[in-house]
Amino acid sequence: ELNWWSAAHLEYACRIAKSQGNEDKECADLTAIAEPLLKALTARCAAEAEEVQKESTAFQDGPPSAAASLEPWAKRGQAVLGPDSSVLVYGPGRQVRRSLRKTGATVVPWRRFASGPAGVATRSWPPTGVFDACALRYPNSSDAFEFAMNAIASSLRPGAPLWVYGDVREGVLGATRTLKGLFDLRLPIQEVGDVRVLTARRTKKDPQAPLEAWLRKEKINLGDGPRSWVSLPGLFAGGLIDVMTQYLLDTLAQVVGDAAEKKPPLWFLPKFR
Repeated sequence: ELNWWSAAHLEYACRIAKSQGNEDKECADLTAIAEPLLKALTARCAAEAEEVQKESTAFQDGPPSAAASLEPWAKRGQAVLGPDSSVLVYGPGRQVRRSLRKTGATVVPWRRFASGPAGVATRSWPPTGVFDACALRYPNSSDAFEFAMNAIASSLRPGAPLWVYGDVREGVLGATRTLKGLFDLRLPIQEVGDVRVLTARRTKKDPQAPLEAWLRKEKINLGDGPRSWVSLPGLFAGGLIDVMTQYLLDTLAQVVGDAAEKKPPLWFLPKFR
């Protein structure tokens, strides 16, 4: 299937073939059809990107909408939370925040990653304080969830409820394993279509904290030699440089270098680091 992922890899192969010239027979054969193929791939990628954006919006809104409709923070119409409760809400989800506020609770958002057209304040670790409960949108990877679990556990009192909501297609059921130790899972798991909502209670087990305990020290090369690099769990490409980004950097270095008589590209200059 020619989707945005496979089209991007074909484009990468075409451009590499062009850079190799006629040194390799297979590259030479691909170079001969590279230009018309690249135009076709560009058009296909643009159409795919538009469709993915539509699907992504619906997919991302599904879990918080389902959680808000189920209201796991209410039991038989009675609020589980007190009117003065402070609830930490991880990730996007205006529906969840709105539903929680109806209980009289104070909602404190924690957004680790920026998303959507509006700018929002982001932070690597939860706001300072001890919270009475937490509602969490399952993140896009298991290591991001493990990081979030430990960060949240460090901010919840023992016995505090945690609600995790996500889609089975993004691996939310894997949360049942990660929760063990720091939280006790309470059954049943609620369902709305492909969305699952998990309820758990904070145990007394110590989490891995603070933020500095999660720092990963690495080495990367942006074209000017190895440099020290620090990343955290849950970042794209493990917080390092994937092959496509490396290709982009190499290409930009060549373009900028040729256009500016081999002057270093902007990201090599100290003020841009």
